[in-house]
Amino acid sequence: MNALPSTINRTILPIAVLLTALIVKIYLLPNILAVADFSTASPGVSFSMASLSILAWLAGALLVIRLMEELVWKGLVTRRTGGAPTRLLVNIIDLAIWAITIGFISHFVLGRPAGYIATSSGDVVPSQRIELMNPSDIEVPPHG
Repeated sequence: MNALPSTINRTILPIAVLLTALIVKIYLLPNILAVADFSTASPGVSFSMASLSILAWLAGALLVIRLMEELVWKGLVTRRTGGAPTRLLVNIIDLAIWAITIGFISHFVLGRPAGYIATSSGDVVPSQRIELMNPSDIEVPPHG
């Protein structure tokens, strides 16, 4: 039996999760709420809607990463350069996609400014402070 091509095989899961989250959020959940006579302002319903939105955003980011890996990195870059791209470059682009997705989730789903997570994260702030620091401002203690 023939296996599916790797592009299709690697994108089935993100597509399935994305479509399931969107179908439940857009079609099923509002119809269930209308039948059950629930308010969309109740905490449980708003949590469910936000969770489905976050799941859809994350599945979309994973889909973009997998499609980029198959079409751009394995297809275009490998054909043009004759070799695979460096893993560091691929990981940095993947990290940027995840960071942009987290910013979109923060803004569109949670209603916070896009920089809210970056400025409130204890891991990001010290690295930003070090990057913005002028090398001449760093004090070196005198030797002995």
